[in-house]
Amino acid sequence: MYLRIVYECEEEGLAALRARIGERLGHRPPTVSETVARMVRDGLIILTDTRELRFTEVGRGKAVSVMRKHRVVERFLADVIGLAWDQLHPEASRWQHVISDEVERLIAGRLRPPFRCPHGAPIPGLEALGVTESIFASDSGLLHETTLLPLPTAAGTPSVVRIERIGEALQGEPCLMRMLERASVLPGAFVTITSEAPEVVILSANGQLNLRDTSARHILVSRVPDSATVASHFTEDLDTTDPGYVMSSIR
Repeated sequence: MYLRIVYECEEEGLAALRARIGERLGHRPPTVSETVARMVRDGLIILTDTRELRFTEVGRGKAVSVMRKHRVVERFLADVIGLAWDQLHPEASRWQHVISDEVERLIAGRLRPPFRCPHGAPIPGLEALGVTESIFASDSGLLHETTLLPLPTAAGTPSVVRIERIGEALQGEPCLMRMLERASVLPGAFVTITSEAPEVVILSANGQLNLRDTSARHILVSRVPDSATVASHFTEDLDTTDPGYVMSSIR
């Protein structure tokens, strides 16, 4: 669990601090400190001078394996079983501890590009399962897509952005996930955003949604160079033919 949280923080470009881990998991500081000390002793992480947690080579390999299994399971639950979008992350968190390596390999073999989980995040380490087309061209570890921006950073004067990823920190909040789904704030959607601190106002195909900055920062977006070219997207439904995003059966 801790390995996954550290990976998530790095993936989102955030410092992996013990306080942040405790906040995401709801663990008390003594519990976090004890667990982190054990991970340091086991050679999985190191603590920097700024008290940030960093992976060792062994730790990163284990974290990639955990995250890969979690996201492969999410794709299976979404595409095959049709589990509700707000339940994918909690259910995959349970499955990842019991699914065998062989079953993971068989599921991974059925994946198609762009090899992302239903929340838009890339699935790491697939080449270890024989998936050679992975978007991780040469690095089976962390991929931080530097062109992506947290929603509040991209907000300012009204601008059009494409929703790329819903961060792991939001995926464990079913009520918020259902709110995003109802508003069509999903990976692949084009929305208009503006900042009204401490909130971000999102205008989507299904209306308006106001999110506090503390939640909105876990939604990663890409800027649209010419908003005029995507104006038509606001009168159309989402492209559910893209296998990397949420399927129409669970929208």
